[in-house]
Amino acid sequence: MAEKLAGQGHDVIFYDNASTYEPLLEFYENCPYQVVRSKENVGHLAVWRSGLLDGYKDPYVVTDPDLDIDGVPDDWPDKLLYGCKIHGYKCGLGFIISDLANVQKRQFFLEEKESWTVIEDGYLDCKKDTTFAVYTCNDERFKVDVVGGISTDAPYVTRHLPWHLELPFVRKKDPHAYTVDFNDEMCHYFQNAKKMYCTSLAQRGSHIPRLIREREVMLLI
Repeated sequence: MAEKLAGQGHDVIFYDNASTYEPLLEFYENCPYQVVRSKENVGHLAVWRSGLLDGYKDPYVVTDPDLDIDGVPDDWPDKLLYGCKIHGYKCGLGFIISDLANVQKRQFFLEEKESWTVIEDGYLDCKKDTTFAVYTCNDERFKVDVVGGISTDAPYVTRHLPWHLELPFVRKKDPHAYTVDFNDEMCHYFQNAKKMYCTSLAQRGSHIPRLIREREVMLLI
């Protein structure tokens, strides 16, 4: 993601929430991007709570790192900035949900999508949290709650990779689903993430704890 955005001419800044994953720390030491390191994990609103954006007046993007934006058209800034004019201050990229590996989650989102109002061609009344979104203001309220705004529709959509995890213990599988492996990086993140900041862990019926247990067994074998 960072490479794509930097290639488009954007300034990329990593805000690190006291990470302990060694490969990531090594990446920071050698990457060409600015890295801001926090001594403690202050959660998903860290960018605002840290004061990093205090006094900043220009539009900016904040995003979680676990997205695949490869298919998003390069003119996304214009699309999201126009969405900010419609909403007032925030517009984010929508999600691809038609090829989720978790059939139950896919059905849930497809049913939920039916309730989303089309505000204007290409824009949906679907609130965003800390996934990829443009903000046109820096408000004190963001230090408490950042959920809001609207979303773009296809082709300005991205994949939230934790929703696409391969689930080896699920019998009913869709051969056309887009899947990603539950690798060391994913496992480390979910083992150390706080439920209050991670919806994939906090959601009832989450498959993540079982994926962690099964991976630990595989490593022991």
